[in-house]
Amino acid sequence: MAHDVFVSYSSKDKPIADAVVAGLEQGGVRCWFAPRDVTPGTSWGDAIINAIEGSRIMVVLLSGNSNESRQVVREVERAVAKGVIIIPFRIEKIDPTGAMAYFLSSEHWLDALTPPMEEHIEKLGTTVQLFLSENVRPEAGTRISKTAAPAVTTAPRWKAAWIGALLVGVGIIAVLAIVLIPQLMSAAPTSSPAAPTQTEAPVETAIPTQTAIPATPTPVPPPEFSVLGEYRTSGSAYSLFIDGNTLALANGVNGVLMLDISNPASPTLGDTYEFNDLPAQRLVIDGETAYVIVGDDTRQLVIQPLGTTGTSATSPAEGQRMMFGLYNVAVNAGFAHLTSHNYWSILDVRNPLNPKEIWTWEPPEHSGNPCNAEIQGSIAYIGCGWAGLFTFDISDPASPELLGQFNTPDWIIDLAISGQVLYLSLGDSGVLSLDISDPAMPLFMDRIDIPGFTTRLSGSGDVLYAIYSVYEGYVVGESGVVALDVKDPAQLEIITTYTGLDHGSDIQVVEETVYVTDEARGLTILSLGAP
Repeated sequence: MAHDVFVSYSSKDKPIADAVVAGLEQGGVRCWFAPRDVTPGTSWGDAIINAIEGSRIMVVLLSGNSNESRQVVREVERAVAKGVIIIPFRIEKIDPTGAMAYFLSSEHWLDALTPPMEEHIEKLGTTVQLFLSENVRPEAGTRISKTAAPAVTTAPRWKAAWIGALLVGVGIIAVLAIVLIPQLMSAAPTSSPAAPTQTEAPVETAIPTQTAIPATPTPVPPPEFSVLGEYRTSGSAYSLFIDGNTLALANGVNGVLMLDISNPASPTLGDTYEFNDLPAQRLVIDGETAYVIVGDDTRQLVIQPLGTTGTSATSPAEGQRMMFGLYNVAVNAGFAHLTSHNYWSILDVRNPLNPKEIWTWEPPEHSGNPCNAEIQGSIAYIGCGWAGLFTFDISDPASPELLGQFNTPDWIIDLAISGQVLYLSLGDSGVLSLDISDPAMPLFMDRIDIPGFTTRLSGSGDVLYAIYSVYEGYVVGESGVVALDVKDPAQLEIITTYTGLDHGSDIQVVEETVYVTDEARGLTILSLGAP
């Protein structure tokens, strides 16, 4: 669509962004607004770039959230490079920081710090109309002057419409007055009522009892995380899988630890499984069988019967070349889905000790990062790093059929499904929600920025949990868990954050209990409830 203004904002400020777009468009300003104007199936990045380059003006909602949003910074950087007029619209009393301060150092912004917001949006519309009234596209580097903008002599369209409506209302009132006043005059009494005599009792006027003013409800504080229990390990706790009251912990060179979590406050150690000093990285349990990825750079899948130290199978088989970067495994209906760098393989494990590879696939462009799989019924959702999301019909596991594809604004690290909604963790770009009611055409719903780098996801009911880490160079400076309100998947919101991890690595939620592995510390068990 043809447009005049590109609206850049953090997803956390979407309600205000919605109001800004509505106000501008009511005034006749054509806006480009993500995700509304991103055509399904197109590249998100290409859509953003093309929209910015096709704009005369960029309106940036300036807030603490946008300061921390890498997506907003990238959009502003692109606008500066292309000479697009930038109008910062400050909705919080903050100054630009970091890269945002660099790009906006010479910009004059409009403040929208006091209610009503409608008045500030109207002023923004007036400013936008002023620049759009110039029929010539501004030269590269043109910005809003720090001097006051000249007054606009003609009212914007929304103001004219309001005035017109007011005049119509006044006219209606005048007509009613002309018609009704004579009727009221004719019905009025012609003489005043007689004054009461001294013997008449005075009329008693009842004094109404005072209505009690309801008390202002006390604001309910948001729920907070509390620590239910811990299990510290001497190895590196990379991942976990829960089956009933058993938690399997992939604990690096210490192998797999089987923990009894019937009392989450006090996990106890049961069986252990070691793999010839090869570090256990990731695992799943299916029935009485554990599927464990072991190794460092080159890895293999070990299929281990539980409850016994007996024979285990490997894939690739012993003597065969192991896969580089084998990343994860998912098991569904007798088939194991292995993902690695730029690779997806399906194994027939209906006989677990005799696995057979029946399918391999590589995305059409290099993923740059490991692929990951999430299976729902006969549909496989394959997230392949920078290559995006691919959906497959796996009714015939030996011959999956590609259904659709969705390009993401950042590389996909993890996937989680809840009903007909698919959530993706996108590293620096937070968490994204997709409507997958039609697997062949995933539809964008919302994206929310999370401070730091988002990795693993797990959900329960109306809450989605995400692990994040803030890096200082190549070292994790802060790590924790973010709880997201997903009652409305099209409006993701952060509930609260737990910051007590050294380096969060995996997460699984059972009902309202949150189990988190920390590479440096072991297992932490959390609960989200009232403080």
